[in-house]
Amino acid sequence: MDRNLADIKMSHRLMDGNLLYNIKKSIKEDKIDFVVMGTSGATGWEAFFLGTNTGAVLTAVEVPVLRVPLESKYKKMETIGFTTRYRAKDKKALKNVLKIAKKADAKVRCLYVKTTNSDVSETIIKDWEKEFEEEHVVFSVIPSDDVKGTIIDFILFKDIDVLAMNTYKRNFFVELFNPSLVQKFSNRLDIPVLAMHK
Repeated sequence: MDRNLADIKMSHRLMDGNLLYNIKKSIKEDKIDFVVMGTSGATGWEAFFLGTNTGAVLTAVEVPVLRVPLESKYKKMETIGFTTRYRAKDKKALKNVLKIAKKADAKVRCLYVKTTNSDVSETIIKDWEKEFEEEHVVFSVIPSDDVKGTIIDFILFKDIDVLAMNTYKRNFFVELFNPSLVQKFSNRLDIPVLAMHK
């Protein structure tokens, strides 16, 4: 089956030594755009975000890291979800997510869960909407103190194919995708996660 991937360069390396050093070396030498890492099972989330190897990769490399669970089924990436708190570092990450979305001909849905303790003003939200009005992005602000539940609803009911996040949220996402929640929603939460370098 032709997936129009003929222009994507594929190469293999077998390297001895420190994993992180070798990944960083490969990124530089091969001009790699992002790293793809696979995980398996519910505990794969904890291994992905907090594990020695992957946790080090997430914080040390300057390219996005795509985590793909073994249980994921391939489907065309049509919608990328992106959670934000309207911080400056989120804006940089969103711009990078939009570049990826353009290449994949996908749209971006941006979610902010506004809790009762929120310090984000309506002015900031409007400024972001104005700055990105020419982009293929939809902003949703949902008032709720159940942040995890709201994000899960967002993934399930907005048909999110890939969830993009900043690496500084690793602990939060371990909690979000804990085994009991993943089990509760069966394989519907087994979506790839794109961790953006902060």
